[in-house]
Amino acid sequence: LIEQGTLEISGAIECAGASFVSDGAVLKFSNGSFATDSVVVESGGSLDGYGTLAADLNAGGGLETRGFSSGTPGTLAVDGSVFFGEASLTRMRGGVSSDLLAVTGDMALGGTIQISLAPGTTFGRYPLMTCQGEISGLAALTGIPGGTSAHLSMTVPGRVDLVIDDSD
Repeated sequence: LIEQGTLEISGAIECAGASFVSDGAVLKFSNGSFATDSVVVESGGSLDGYGTLAADLNAGGGLETRGFSSGTPGTLAVDGSVFFGEASLTRMRGGVSSDLLAVTGDMALGGTIQISLAPGTTFGRYPLMTCQGEISGLAALTGIPGGTSAHLSMTVPGRVDLVIDDSD
């Protein structure tokens, strides 16, 4: 249980049972790996960064991938399934240099995906999430600059893409 502050993982950590990230707490990956049964990010908590999570992820709070704030894209690999709650907020860099959430299990979308659009991004389809299992649900899209037409698309099997100026 991470109740407050930030736990940063840059190496390999294994633990049994479920891990909870509470309101006000952050589980931060700096190219580390974390193996556990499941990770539950509660409302107000956040999982940030890039690396590997070997567990199911229940994101009821925040999820921020590496490039959203830093500008340097990264991949968060989840060896398990991912569930995004209705109040979840996922922050990702998107466009010509996109972050990637790579999921080996199923993925249930929900909540909002906020994009930090990479400079130089133009018309195109940019993968944000890949999933080897089933993808279900929907997420709202925010963060796109005014005057830019964009939406999320799941027409390519196993992917959630950011589509800029495409009728899909």
